[in-house]
This record gives sequence, C-alpha cells and structure tokens, in this order.
Amino acid sequence: MNNKIQLNAIDIELTDELKAYIDKKLVSLEKLIDFEDPEVTGDIRLIRELGGQKKGKIFRVEMSFMTVGKKFGVSADGNSLFEAIDEAKDLILRKISGYKDKKQSLIKKGGARIKIFLKRFSR
Repeated sequence: MNNKIQLNAIDIELTDELKAYIDKKLVSLEKLIDFEDPEVTGDIRLIRELGGQKKGKIFRVEMSFMTVGKKFGVSADGNSLFEAIDEAKDLILRKISGYKDKKQSLIKKGGARIKIFLKRFSR
C-alpha cells in the first residue's frame, strides 16, 4: 500500500489478507490518480457499525482522496467488508472519471469558442 494512503479500521481486525485485497482494488485507481505526486493523499476507513443490528449492511467503507485542488470522497455499506470495499472503489472511480471527463469537455468547449472567435476576426 502506498505510504500516503492511511488505512484505519474501527471495530475490525486489519489482517494481511484485507490489506492485500485493498491494494488489489487500488490498482484500478492508478490510471486516474498519480500516487507518485507528493500532493496526492488518501484515507480509507473500514468500519463495523455496532448497534442493535446483527444482520444486513453492517460494514461501511469510507474512501477519500485529495489531489491537487480537488477532494473526492465516497462511502459505501455492505453485508460483508469485501462487498463494501468493492462498492466504494466503484463509486470513487465513477466520481473521479466523471470529474476528469467534465474537465476535458470544458477544455474542448473553450477551444471551440476560441476557434469561432478567431474565425470571425480572420475574415
């Protein structure tokens, strides 16, 4: 696991198997987040919600990543810890890729407007 990503477990034993599973899931984020950048940090919290409930969605995973100027955060619940990790990974991937797609489309729109502006004055 990357040193800049903090992993916290609340009411859960953090095993080597669990760490390896999280590392495996974070590999898919590497194409969207440059973990080598010193500005990038992350926080993953694994929580077992203790209450009167013994069945159902008792596991919660909260992920947050801070890149240059932007923070992405999600939380997911699941019947098992692995299910919650998978769901949180999917949500954070969707959130980051949506932001990058939006940023790209704004750049394209800006370029198209500049092109129209220059065409008007070149006549």
